[in-house]
Amino acid sequence: MTQLVETLPAPSPEVVRVIEEGRALPVLDLGAFIAGEPGAELQLAADIRLIQETLGFYSIVNFGFDPALIEQAYDQNRKLFALPEEARRPYEFQGHMQGYWPMQSIVAVRPGYEGESEQGSQLGGWTFLREREADDPKVVSGMRHRAMNKWPNPELLPDYRPIVSKYHSEMVNLGLKLIEVYALSLDLPRDYFAKDFDKLEWYSRNNFMKKTAANAVTPHSDHSFLTLLPISPVPGLQVRTPDGNWINAAYTPEALIVNTGEWLNQLTNGRYLATPHRVEAPTEDRISMPVFINPNDEAVNDPVPGAVPPGEARKYPPRGWHEFFLSYIDGYTQAVMKR
Repeated sequence: MTQLVETLPAPSPEVVRVIEEGRALPVLDLGAFIAGEPGAELQLAADIRLIQETLGFYSIVNFGFDPALIEQAYDQNRKLFALPEEARRPYEFQGHMQGYWPMQSIVAVRPGYEGESEQGSQLGGWTFLREREADDPKVVSGMRHRAMNKWPNPELLPDYRPIVSKYHSEMVNLGLKLIEVYALSLDLPRDYFAKDFDKLEWYSRNNFMKKTAANAVTPHSDHSFLTLLPISPVPGLQVRTPDGNWINAAYTPEALIVNTGEWLNQLTNGRYLATPHRVEAPTEDRISMPVFINPNDEAVNDPVPGAVPPGEARKYPPRGWHEFFLSYIDGYTQAVMKR
């Protein structure tokens, strides 16, 4: 049943201060929200509203699952990328995104960022999307990027799939909790987005960049409704403010970064920012494990109620999620996705 919309309080003074100073990312403690304390959900919604309208990035702590799982997933990916290249090559992506992406796979420039070109980035990785079985209708039909995942050889990494699958599950569950808060932040019922996420299409890319990398990951905005990212202890992530300054995402133990992607930006008709960010060339080997929280393939980008002022036209043309996802991925990886 749709729940009544509740009035939000003022943003927290500390969040207001950090946003005004513009030198760091706000940090939100989700402990009270996760515990269900009275008023915590609405305060979180108020803080998120301010952040998403002014910066689009923040950190969260006490988010409801054991941070040790994140370190376990990091450890498994360290072992994965320490394997000889010949052990990873059999799992290389072929047409669909799932699987291993060798170093220098991504060489195209994200549309809109042509002036900040990426030449032979040393970024490689291993991509997972929503888990599917062989008889899934989208697998059977050959729908792009809706193939079965390619998991590393269990004889070489017996703990990889159990640990990384649990990591994915916890991150997706957290994302679903936050989606309800985002609805409240937009003065909508908390279940407003539920219909678009009952079969959500999450996406995780485990990235690896060698310390010898000559180039960084150039500025881009994410495709997602939301992105959840453990903060790497190896520095490099930077966030661009609306006035063009770059903020370093400082390492905070047991914290995650949250940011809005282009899909939520379109749903809010530009109100919630899809903020550009980049990664500088690392001083040591660097792993990142973003999880992108995406809607059902059938979802459309119609603006939420109140997003388009009376008498004005929507900013973004109508599109379904899968069509939008294909255009984003193809635009970013056009040089390599024909394999």
